[in-house]
Amino acid sequence: MKKHEKFFAAEIGIEFKAALYFYSMLFFYIGYELISGSPQANIYVILEMIASTYIMGYIQVFLLGNFDEAENLTWKEISKAVGCSLIYAVFSYFLNWFDRIPLLSVIFFAFMIICFGCTYWLYSFRRSVSTKELNQELENFKQKKPKTDE
Repeated sequence: MKKHEKFFAAEIGIEFKAALYFYSMLFFYIGYELISGSPQANIYVILEMIASTYIMGYIQVFLLGNFDEAENLTWKEISKAVGCSLIYAVFSYFLNWFDRIPLLSVIFFAFMIICFGCTYWLYSFRRSVSTKELNQELENFKQKKPKTDE
């Protein structure tokens, strides 16, 4: 694979990752706002969430070895997920996403760990489906008979 192809593949992966985590965080934030009695969301909080998911996406891909896409879940991947969830919780507290309520930051931390687990499962499922598709294509290719000129 050429260098620019690797770069674009990583960028697409980061986009996908950022979208998954952002939508999860937005769901939590909107749920919090609705439970708090506010039908409105703060656009600055939403922008901070977007920025944080992109920053964490780059960290995950380039510094932490894309751990949520790992084939096997080990303590190493779990510790990275816990670390990233902790960073998100710290962001949520200091950027005032949930009115600096410590208990809510702890709940958000647990929510983000669950999100990492779900993301791991999604990548695992996608890998399984891709493997089945590739195996089926290979089987179809093997069964084709070459055409001969008559």
